[in-house]
Amino acid sequence: GEGGGVLSRIKEVFEQSRFVTTEAIMHHLGKDEKEVVPIINKLASKDLIALHDDNGTTLYRWLPDDERDAMRKRKAKLKGLTNEEKLVYQEIEKAATLGIGTREVKYVTKLKTGVPKMLERLQKRDLIKWVRTIEAKNKKIWMLIDLEPSRDVQGGPWYEDGIFKQEIVDAIKKVCLKYLEEEREVTCEDMTMKVNRSNVFNGTLSKDDVEYILKALVLDQELEGYHKLVKTKVKREDGKRVEVRYVFHYRQRKGGLLESPLNDIPCTVCPVADKCAPGNAVNPAECKYFTQWMDM
Repeated sequence: GEGGGVLSRIKEVFEQSRFVTTEAIMHHLGKDEKEVVPIINKLASKDLIALHDDNGTTLYRWLPDDERDAMRKRKAKLKGLTNEEKLVYQEIEKAATLGIGTREVKYVTKLKTGVPKMLERLQKRDLIKWVRTIEAKNKKIWMLIDLEPSRDVQGGPWYEDGIFKQEIVDAIKKVCLKYLEEEREVTCEDMTMKVNRSNVFNGTLSKDDVEYILKALVLDQELEGYHKLVKTKVKREDGKRVEVRYVFHYRQRKGGLLESPLNDIPCTVCPVADKCAPGNAVNPAECKYFTQWMDM
């Protein structure tokens, strides 16, 4: 019928360009805006097209079958939710495997009230879940139910079933301190080999994992970190040459100020400093190390 004819003619516009304007559809169909807008709305309601905002101009894109199926599944999943709940879900979806805290959800959605209840409802519908994070053990970070938290969120191997295991960290700290009683100084690479050979942890730790522990020991004022000039012999075509470079080392803290007064500021060695900001799960106001340093 006529509807099928209009549909095939509209598809022609999308074959010419990935994104099209209302004007382009009007021009191609030879119809005015009053006639075209209901057609566009109908296509959108059937998930045949998607809307995109380009600096205030609405553009339309024809949806491929797989994207259309995904969109329909998503709509079915969110059926019965209020617009505010959909907005909350959307922000959690955007946060992906990094997750988002309740306070951040309130801030980005600009919803002043009711967010905790909305989160509870989304959780009851098995749409979202909460996980603990290494830097905020008592706070809930929300993410979609079928996602696994990223390593940044769960802090790597220090979690079992979403629960932070302080005893694992403490056991590895002991190995590090014992090794530094035998060795005057170590690099993170040296320590990683030593910890993995100790079998204190059921699995293999990466250099980043061990660096997290070493930085925690610096914050605990058990160790100090410093750059040291190291000479290494490098084979080259024109013979052996000595290369000099700075390598970061750790040693037992000797007391007093470190080489630079700045090294005493906990932020300079904090493993989650890049996530620290007012209002974030990690923030200066609630940091025990920063408070201790301010009171020194």
